[in-house]
Amino acid sequence: MAAQRIFISYRRQVSSAVVDRIFDVLAAVFGPENVFRDIASIDPGVRFDRAVDQSIRDCNAVLAVIGPAWATVERSGCTRLAQPDDHVRLEIEAALRSHAAVVPVLVDGASMPLAEALPESIRDLTRINAFTLDPDAFHDGLRRLCGHLFGYDPAAFAQRLDPSPWDDLVIPAETRMRLELVLSDVLQRDKVRAEWGVGRGDPARPITIAFCGPSGCGKTLAARVLAGYLARDLYQVDLEEARLRSKSGDRLPVDWLFKHAITGPALIQLRDAAGVMDAVAVSLLRRLQDRESCTILTTRGALDQRSGPWRFDHVVTFPFPDEAARHAIWRRAFPPHMPTALDIDFAALARHPLSGDSIRRAVHNAAVTAQRGAYPVSMQDCLAAIGLEPAPPPAPRKLRIKMTE
Repeated sequence: MAAQRIFISYRRQVSSAVVDRIFDVLAAVFGPENVFRDIASIDPGVRFDRAVDQSIRDCNAVLAVIGPAWATVERSGCTRLAQPDDHVRLEIEAALRSHAAVVPVLVDGASMPLAEALPESIRDLTRINAFTLDPDAFHDGLRRLCGHLFGYDPAAFAQRLDPSPWDDLVIPAETRMRLELVLSDVLQRDKVRAEWGVGRGDPARPITIAFCGPSGCGKTLAARVLAGYLARDLYQVDLEEARLRSKSGDRLPVDWLFKHAITGPALIQLRDAAGVMDAVAVSLLRRLQDRESCTILTTRGALDQRSGPWRFDHVVTFPFPDEAARHAIWRRAFPPHMPTALDIDFAALARHPLSGDSIRRAVHNAAVTAQRGAYPVSMQDCLAAIGLEPAPPPAPRKLRIKMTE
C-alpha cells in the first residue's frame, strides 16, 4: 500500500491558525512530504487550478476545514464561494470529482453550512458526515480522524505501561546485579560519561539496553521496575506491528510520539517477539537515540554483543525461572486478601515448569473459577488453571540478523 497522502483545504482568513496545528500533527504522523495545504504546497508559476487538481488526485483524503465564516467571507460584494475562481471552491470541486475520501472538518464551533447557501457544484459536501474537532481534545480528535480515514491510530504505535515495584520482580542474583548496574549508569551518566570521560561515543547519547530471554520471564516487568525507580514514563513499541506498518508503506510515527505523547525523559521498550534484528529495529534504535530517552530492546533471541548491526550499552539475560524462583513467584501471585483454601501447596505448584507470566495468569484463572463457585481458591483450581497454560518455551535461539529482505 502506498503512503497515506492528505490534502487540507481551508480558508486562510478564517482557519489559518488551527490548520497550522492540524498540519503539525499530521506531518508528525505521515511526514510533511505527504500533507498538502493550498498554495503553501504549490510552486510559483504553476497554474493553481491544475496544481490543485493534480495534488488532490494524488491524495487518499481531503480534509475540508470549515470555520465559522467559511461560507460567508465576501469579496467585491458577494461571497467568495459564489465566485468560480475562488480557491476553496476549486479545491472542493476537485475533491468531489476525485476518488479521495472527503471529510468536512468543523473547527472553532462552526456548523455545517446549508446546501442552499453553497454553489451547486459543491453542494454534495453537505451530504457527507462532518467531523467536529474539539479544541479541548485536539490531539485525541485528530487521532480518531486518522483511525477513521486510514484505520491508523498513531497512539496505538506505543502503549504506555504502568511502573512496578522491585518486589514484583523474581530474578536470579546475577540478573538483579546487572539491572542495578543499568540503573546506576542511567543515574550517573552525566558524571561518569561527561565529567570523567568514561564510555564510548557522545557522553550525552541516551543509553540502549537489551533484555534477552524466553517469553514471560520478567523482561517487560523489569522495564516497568526501571521506569518506576527512575520516575519515567514507559512506552512499549511492538516491533512486529512496526514491521507490518513499514512493509505497508506507513510512516512509523516516532515524531508524533515525542511531540504529542511523551512530555519528558522516558523509557522506550521495543518488544521483539520474533527474535530478529532487522532494518526496522535498527532504524527505530537510531531514531530513538536522538531523543532524551533510554531504549530497551526486549527479545526472545540470545544476543551476541560482539556481532550484529547494533552495540548495546548493557545486555541483561532473563533465564527461565527455576523451581525456587517459581515457588517465590507463586507465593507473591496470591494477594493477601484473596480467599485461599488450606490445601494450597506452593512447593507442589512450583514443580510445574511455568514462566512468571504463566504463573500469574494461572492464579488469575483459578481465582475466577473459585469466585464463580463462591468458594476459596483451592489446589484443584490452580492445577486446572496450570493445565490451560502452554508448554514451557524452548531454549532461546541466537538473535537472527536480517538487514535485507
